[in-house]
This record gives sequence, C-alpha cells and structure tokens, in this order.
Amino acid sequence: MSLTTFTTSWITRIEKGLLLLVYYPYKIKRKNKYFKFQNKNYKYLICQYNRTWFNERTVEIPIVLNLIKEYKKKEILEIGNVLSHYIKFKHDIIDKYEKAKNVINADIVEFNNDKKYDLIIVISTLEHIGWDEKPRDEEKILKAISNLGTVPELGR
Repeated sequence: MSLTTFTTSWITRIEKGLLLLVYYPYKIKRKNKYFKFQNKNYKYLICQYNRTWFNERTVEIPIVLNLIKEYKKKEILEIGNVLSHYIKFKHDIIDKYEKAKNVINADIVEFNNDKKYDLIIVISTLEHIGWDEKPRDEEKILKAISNLGTVPELGR
C-alpha cells in the first residue's frame, strides 16, 4: 500500500532573475523516489528536519537545489531562512525573525542593499509576510514584492 500525500508547491519559474512563486496542489505517491516537474525528474527530499515527507519541502527543495546549481558562483539572496536547514552554501539570507549564523535579521520591506543579486529565492515565505504579524497588514506583501524590484538590478 502506498502512502499518498497531498501537498503544495509554490515554485513555478524565473523571470528576470526573480523566482516567481505560485500555489498549486501536488499529489505525491511515496512508492516512487522521483517526481516530475516541468519535464525534469527530481528525487524527493526525505529529511528528518521538518519531516519533509509530510510537507511541500519534499518537492520544493530539490527543485530549488537544481536551480542553485545553475547559479553556481553567482550572488544569491534568500528571503526566509529555509535552505540552510537542508544544505550549506554561500548566499545571503534575510529573515526578520529567525536568529542564526549568517542570517540578516531585517524586514524585507525595509531591506536595502547595494549588492547585485543574480537570483532571489523565496520558499514558502511570501504568504507569511504581513499575515503572521501584529497588527496584520494585508498590503505588506505588495510592499515586499515592490521592494524586491528595487534591489539593485538583477543580472543574468
């Protein structure tokens, strides 16, 4: 009997160096070790941290790791400290709340940096901006996306 889980993925495509995230339901059959996304095979991430076999990380992380390989030796910015729990590599991380080594504790709406980034990654974080704060600010996500557009021009 195979364990089937319904999860979600937010990863869709890169546009001008910015990873665009869109919600879609995704059915995972655990009897398989691989899944297909945009005509490419990926191995599910099964990791004890955050019990990935029960959530969207099992598909999100492999897709993003493949993308990171394409941007090897380039400047990468991650919004929300997700990847460092699964892999170590040189990149800048902004996370307002999580205190950790190499994490810039700043609000993405106020983040201002002269550094030029080739890739900006956001994994299951945008939906929390403005919603998980008190007072709730429904417009904050738009401000965050707008601010990302003002980060020095993304190269490619």
